[in-house]
Amino acid sequence: MKTAFSLLLAGIALAGFTVSAAIFTITNVNDNGPGSLRQAILDANANPGADTINFSIAGSGVQTIAPTNALPDITDSVSISGYSQPGSSQNQTPASANAVILIRLDGYKITSSLPTALSFSGVGASGSSVSGLCIVRFAYGIKMSEASNVKIAGNWIGIDVDGVARGTTFEGVSVSSFFNSANNIVIGGTGPGERNVISGNRYGLYFSGPKTANCLVQGNYIGTDQSGLLPRGNLFGGVHLFNVTNITIGGSAPNLICAATGAGGTGITVQSGGGHSIIGNFIGTGMSGLYDLGNISDGIFITSSQSNRIWSNEIVNNRGNGINLAASFGTDVEFNLIGTDASGAWPLGNALAGITISGSTNRIGGLGSNRIQFNGGAGVEVTSVSAVQNEIAGNSIYDNGGLGIDLYPAGINTNDVLDADTGANGLQNYPVLTNASIVFSALSVQGGFNSKAGATYRLEFFATSAWDATYIPEGQIFLGSTNVTTDGSGNASFNAAFATAPATNLLITATATDVNGNTSEFSAGIGISTNGIASPSLSVAKGGGGGGGTATTTTVVWPSAATFFTLEKTDSLNPPVQWQAVTSGIADAGGLKTFTLTNGGVNTHQFFRLKKP
Repeated sequence: MKTAFSLLLAGIALAGFTVSAAIFTITNVNDNGPGSLRQAILDANANPGADTINFSIAGSGVQTIAPTNALPDITDSVSISGYSQPGSSQNQTPASANAVILIRLDGYKITSSLPTALSFSGVGASGSSVSGLCIVRFAYGIKMSEASNVKIAGNWIGIDVDGVARGTTFEGVSVSSFFNSANNIVIGGTGPGERNVISGNRYGLYFSGPKTANCLVQGNYIGTDQSGLLPRGNLFGGVHLFNVTNITIGGSAPNLICAATGAGGTGITVQSGGGHSIIGNFIGTGMSGLYDLGNISDGIFITSSQSNRIWSNEIVNNRGNGINLAASFGTDVEFNLIGTDASGAWPLGNALAGITISGSTNRIGGLGSNRIQFNGGAGVEVTSVSAVQNEIAGNSIYDNGGLGIDLYPAGINTNDVLDADTGANGLQNYPVLTNASIVFSALSVQGGFNSKAGATYRLEFFATSAWDATYIPEGQIFLGSTNVTTDGSGNASFNAAFATAPATNLLITATATDVNGNTSEFSAGIGISTNGIASPSLSVAKGGGGGGGTATTTTVVWPSAATFFTLEKTDSLNPPVQWQAVTSGIADAGGLKTFTLTNGGVNTHQFFRLKKP
């Protein structure tokens, strides 16, 4: 019979009198004996079922439990709630922290081992949870080994109650599984009260082992103080994923992942494994998106991993690259702000490239544009001769310290006949622009392209500022694309038209992408000319016939260059006017379009107009 704690029994199985679902209440800060945390863990392990450990320690203020040797592993399901201590309360503020945590675990007295504050070991510990604790100065804060369905929420790990980062020696939170499937471990949550602050550790969070999968990290402050405003970095990285699969970092609630300070310290590292989603985080800044809390190296570093997704993050202020895809394959990078905030006005560039790639088959943009701006190096660089099929599509890339897109070797690569050279992205040739003009409020771009013979390419067009740090324009505003197919000599000409004309003080640039996803560097920029006429004219000429029932013809004529205007007609101008598009019978002679109407001798009226969508 358990007598050391205030004990409630949720159920008793009459056959064998099996005790289950007990509540143990910690009543003192002693290292052992009745009412201690150590004894509660021992008794919870011995009691089958999902137990609860609560706190009711007499006295005001923070209560520190400082064991003199390692606490026992937790081997059975248990919920540990520091917020049960009288006077404690969860955080209520969405963008800061007003949690009151009054239970503090401090490992400073343990000198004979590498202790973990709380270690959930084995499948029996599955279904456990921890909330409302401050944990400092252990070797590890919280470990989960071979356990599933564990939730860690509303804790301060490595960051002390006074805001000082006293840390842990190794990981603040460690998750590993090599033999049993460890799934559905949640660190944080969507509500403010579930936010962990994990700072001042060697690594903030470390996931490892081939059986570790399908875990979630969201809504945490990793590498800051409780306010999310001051740097309290984890030494070598905020989140490290090693040989694990399908981990989601972010999602419906962002993490702040900041201020890794040690050599090579990154915001997020992905090493081996794959299938991860990094979504909606602030990496290198606070929740406002403006503070400089950059990591000492890259914002995101992915190596020897495949099929990852990096979406909708703000990645700024990092002292390395924004994103480093090193031997990364099949990573999809979309909707991110890299080097600036959502306004595009604040220079928050990463010190090196916005994105650097030495792997293959990655996609930068495409379905969703990235804004890549103010970075110290290239906007996007492909740095290996063997890195191919990296598609760079539909992004806003400008005002970077290097080229907008730079294919190895560094610097501007020249086109070659039939694109016979090899290298990064096959050193894909770029288009050559010969004219860009605004005609009837629409943009028309002409030019030529040479690459491999008999192949189809997508040409993308951009408007961009004439000024650039390298004096070589990039691609600020994505205008659209057109496809071309080269002839037997590898040549193709194009006349691309776009309904919305950019400002005439901008330049037009272009890229080319082959069917395998190899994207070129930006072309040279070309200025925009205008004919000064905003709208096309529409003329109507009456033909032969007339009188006595003889059929007459009427021809409507307008310029072929009015590409985006639609001919519409109506029989009456009385409100409400019912205009209908003319969809057939239009002839195009190259300079003029015509529509001929025969009225069959009937005295009727028809009215025409040109309409731009």
